Amino acid sequence: MIVHWRRRGFTMIEATLSVLIVGIMFLSSLNMTGAAKLTGLRRAQYDQAHALAHGLITEILTMPYEDGDLVTVAIGLETGEGSVTVRSNFNDVDDFHNWSASPPQHADGNEMAALAGWTRSIVIEWVDPLDLTLPVVTETGIKRITVTASLAEQVEVSLVAYRTIAR
Repeated sequence: MIVHWRRRGFTMIEATLSVLIVGIMFLSSLNMTGAAKLTGLRRAQYDQAHALAHGLITEILTMPYEDGDLVTVAIGLETGEGSVTVRSNFNDVDDFHNWSASPPQHADGNEMAALAGWTRSIVIEWVDPLDLTLPVVTETGIKRITVTASLAEQVEVSLVAYRTIAR
């Protein structure tokens, strides 16, 4: 009489391979989850930066091109308009030149406390009417407004708009 033994269960090698395969799949899923979370965070930061820059550029575009009382010979606050740090003194587009705030501020000067770490900065330049990428040092009737919103000194968003003397 011949007796055949049927093998039941796993061998040690099969069990080890199974654990190894499951472990690799688990690590891969953790890496993908981490990458997805990081992508979501970066997108949220980009959206926040865009909103901050857009809000400020919209505010600037509502201002007059120049101070109607004075002849503009340089970009920036005109003599007698006060401190460059107080936005309530700004009465035309180029008054915003080289203004920066961290954390960002509302138009009334109150800080946006929930946005600590964020910075908004502005550069205003006259540009050549035939080449809007070329800054010039004299009045041309066109001002380029660049608003940058950044988090922890890493540029997130820069928006550019143009304001002309003729509305």
